[in-house]
Amino acid sequence: MKKLQRACAFICAAALIMSGCSKSSVSENSKADSKQENKTGSIVSQNVRSYGSTVSVADIKAAYEVDDSKEIMPLYNVAQTEAFTFDFNFDGYEVGLDLYDYVSVHTDSACEQESEIYYTAGIEPHDGVTTITVAPMSPVLKTKSQSEAYVYEDTDMWGNAPMYYIAIHYDMDADTPVKLDEPIVIPFTVKNEVQAPNAKGVVDATGRFKLVWEPVEGAEKYRIYNLTDGNLYTGRDNHALNGSKIGYENLTMLYEGETTECYYDNFAGEGHGLAQIENNTNTYTIGQNYCVNGEFFVSAVVNDVESGVSAAIPTADLQLPYVLTEDSDILFSRYATASDFPSEVDVLNIDGTVSKHKVSYTKVEGINLFGMDRIQYDYSVEGTAITGYVVPDDENGYVPAEIDNSSDTGTAEPENNVNKIPDEDVDTIIPVNPDETPENDGDTSGVIDQQKDNTQEHIEQGNKAEVENVPEGVYINAETAEEEWLALNLVQGNSDISVEAFPSLQDPYTLVDVFNKVYYQNPFVLGVSAYAYDYQTMTFTVTYVYDKETISAKQAEIAAKANEIIAQNISDDMTASDKALALYNYLVDNCVYDKDALAAAEGSDYTKAGMSEFEDSFNTYGILVNGKGVCMSYAYSYRLLCDMSGVECMVITGYLDGNLPHAWNMIKLDDEWYEIDCTNNAVTTGIPYFLYKADSKLAEQSGYTKDNLFEIDDAVDRYSGEDATKEYYESNGLATDSMEVYKQLIIDNVTADTGIFAIRWNSAEFDEQTFTDTVALAFNELGIEDRLENASFTVTHGFIVLIIK
Repeated sequence: MKKLQRACAFICAAALIMSGCSKSSVSENSKADSKQENKTGSIVSQNVRSYGSTVSVADIKAAYEVDDSKEIMPLYNVAQTEAFTFDFNFDGYEVGLDLYDYVSVHTDSACEQESEIYYTAGIEPHDGVTTITVAPMSPVLKTKSQSEAYVYEDTDMWGNAPMYYIAIHYDMDADTPVKLDEPIVIPFTVKNEVQAPNAKGVVDATGRFKLVWEPVEGAEKYRIYNLTDGNLYTGRDNHALNGSKIGYENLTMLYEGETTECYYDNFAGEGHGLAQIENNTNTYTIGQNYCVNGEFFVSAVVNDVESGVSAAIPTADLQLPYVLTEDSDILFSRYATASDFPSEVDVLNIDGTVSKHKVSYTKVEGINLFGMDRIQYDYSVEGTAITGYVVPDDENGYVPAEIDNSSDTGTAEPENNVNKIPDEDVDTIIPVNPDETPENDGDTSGVIDQQKDNTQEHIEQGNKAEVENVPEGVYINAETAEEEWLALNLVQGNSDISVEAFPSLQDPYTLVDVFNKVYYQNPFVLGVSAYAYDYQTMTFTVTYVYDKETISAKQAEIAAKANEIIAQNISDDMTASDKALALYNYLVDNCVYDKDALAAAEGSDYTKAGMSEFEDSFNTYGILVNGKGVCMSYAYSYRLLCDMSGVECMVITGYLDGNLPHAWNMIKLDDEWYEIDCTNNAVTTGIPYFLYKADSKLAEQSGYTKDNLFEIDDAVDRYSGEDATKEYYESNGLATDSMEVYKQLIIDNVTADTGIFAIRWNSAEFDEQTFTDTVALAFNELGIEDRLENASFTVTHGFIVLIIK
């Protein structure tokens, strides 16, 4: 009986993770406050051809039966001490209304009671009219300077919520109290003397987190703040704070530190979030991302005057590596030979989850300890900054080359240049005619009434905007008028997209949220490299890698190829499940992963800047037409083919193994969602059907974590499957937690010609000696015991993969 070699010969150099997605920055502050309502729980393809050759905003709103008569545009840059007045045409005292029954102020656009904040109120009944005055009280998300002004100078101010929402609950024009079915909501932002930085978070190739921002003119330093609910310990639950939904109540804004640079990573002091030790040969990192939790904010200080804070930079959706788990901590460990070194280890992430990471080893020459020569191997844990060393007892031991890993990671994302904080010169009331001086001219008394009229003028003008309809064979996916307007423009490759007719999209958080959904769910959107927003003109500006003619030509090729694939692989008598499988198999059999495109993305700091040569591999054209692309291209292509075959499908974005950006799909069969990853398949990983028709629990156990970019934030939770019976390995009897059963599976499925045999291992326990004994017994019974000499295995992502040379 011969012992199997350990985890060495795994196909693709054990590079199990194939990713490389076109996705937004990991630091995107996604507020779950969009007014968009997904009534069906899924996106449907719109028959936009029915509009005619051109489509106006008015046409789209009519199709969706939009009533925007009560919409009110945001008020930008109101004063920190601004007071608003509201006249109700009835005497509220006579009917016993409380003050907050009339008007409430919230930090979330849904305006639920939990997001309500206190304000300094005034109520004055006179001549049958009730006048309500709404003024600030304690500042929300207060900076160090604002806190001092509030405590020591008794200065009331609004503070630094990203946006505030005034909710009017009663009809102001009615002679008697009439409660509105839905409140009239008026968003507003506040202005500070110094412009806040436009900051974001970035994660490098080693999984380290850092804040970055563009310089603020005249700033002598920047201050960093951390919003927390008391969870100060890395490696524990780092859940989303959802501060806007609870009015930031019971959350603490901590002063973190300051810097003169335009970046910050000193989360644990001068250690830059790292824990390190030294020996006589090297410095080793045993932990990282210390004190990275909650949400971060950045302010600028100019001439000793502090700005408000930047948009929030959350960390809850990041599974950033922290330390090796106790069972996987191999630092200083001794092994009989180098062949016994573990090929992967468990890493505890900052949020308390655990991810498996590959390990690579390098032999260190000339180690002498106390006058004795010593064999030493330095190791590094893939996707982290964690390093250390181990020692083999046998000088003749070796490390097989395959243990060195080069998993494909990274993104090539459109650059998000939307500044969540309006520039200080943006008018509080933006006039319909840009040459006009705003009516308020600095005087904000009566500003609400002015903005009501102003909004309707903007909507009337914005409704006239038109876009060309999509060409024959091209379609869009949308569920709301806002989504359809953006989708039509993006598919056409339009650079300047007016949102004048959509007050909801003039909230930058909602705008980015809706854009992300449209971008990820529309396979005919091609070449987007960057986007921004102009508050004064209410224009969403988009930069493309391709020109409009190239976009149109590529779309025609995509449509033609998709029709060809459907004709050859799909028939009318097939069930939805049959179609899903046929399309999956087509992509596996006809497409390959583009590692060169991923390398280019890494060289451009994971943005699309300067990598137009590889743009095809990050959109539908790469996989569908060229047969070569990264995970985003696979996901787009599968969605497109499913759409055209009548299979309900979504593109899903998130992470694989903690911090590897990734895209995959979910399909809906018989009212149940199932997760499918076309990228990680038999060709790219050596494991057939790595993730196919899995329930969400199994997907999580396999290393998949969803983010909230692919759908409107409030609807993300709808995409969760609970049926585990249709998963490929479960439904084909290739899943077990018993070595006895595993032995029989080998006997039933392995032949002399088998190269790779994978099963899903449903147990957290795995004993290597029991496993090797089981394989040997099965091979002896099959009469192929001679194959043991060159057999190897790996246990990864819930699989046992047996490689038989």
